[in-house]
This record gives sequence, C-alpha cells and structure tokens, in this order.
Amino acid sequence: MQQTLATSPQFRKYGLTVQKVDVIKGPDHQHKAIASIMHEGERHDVPITINENEGKVLWEAPPGSFAFLAETMMRDAMKDAANSMGDLMASVARDAVNQYRIAQREGDPIQTCVQAGLVSAAYLQAQDEPNYVHWKDVQRTDCARAGMPLR
Repeated sequence: MQQTLATSPQFRKYGLTVQKVDVIKGPDHQHKAIASIMHEGERHDVPITINENEGKVLWEAPPGSFAFLAETMMRDAMKDAANSMGDLMASVARDAVNQYRIAQREGDPIQTCVQAGLVSAAYLQAQDEPNYVHWKDVQRTDCARAGMPLR
C-alpha cells in the first residue's frame, strides 16, 4: 500500500505515509482492514479491503476514503490558478510594452501617450509596482510631449 501511495500519480505528490494496517481476516482470501495514513501531520483511518490470491495482494478503498485530500487538492489548484493568472498578467504587460514600442516607432505622440497609459495599467493590474511606477513616469513624459499633461 505504501508503495502505491508513494508512486501512483494520483497520490505521490501528497506525501502520504502508511503508519499501520489493522487487518481482520475474512473468508476466501478477502480481508477487511483499517489503514492509518499520515497526511500533513494528521492521522486518517482509511477502510480498505485486501484481496489475496496466489501470493499476490490487492487493496481497494471505497469511494470517498481519501476525501481528506480534498482540502490539499483545492489548495494546490488555487496555487496553480494564481500562478497561471500571474503568468497571464505578466504576459499581457509584456504585450502592452511591445504595442507601445510599435506606437513609438510610428511617431504619433498622442498614440504613444495612450499606449504608455495602457502599459502602466497592465502593470497595475499585475500588481507589479516597480514597473507600474516606471511606466507611469513614461506616460507623464509622453503625454506632456503630446500636449496632454497628466494631472
């Protein structure tokens, strides 16, 4: 059981440790058991059925037996979503910088002013304060150059 929990793609990332398995022998090589499993410092008793046949052992847990992992799974999913969102926002900000560079090359001061504002807004949305402050300064300079000073 420990080997399965340590190597199965479904379980390996959770660091589950089987502390003990209390078995009640049953008829026809099918036994009932309680596996004590440690997860994040807490013990969870998981009911299992053990089937043995010609020296091979197979264990099964009923649906919902590993529900204690739901909180960890949700926390991991939220971290992944936050990381993806951060990556997406950084990508949007990089795209905005590229768009600013295009507008700057075209030489229209009003368009350059507007694009600098979009870049600063992208960094604000990404909660990247150093880049936000930098691009806000660029926006002030570009907008003043375009005859549209910021207040």
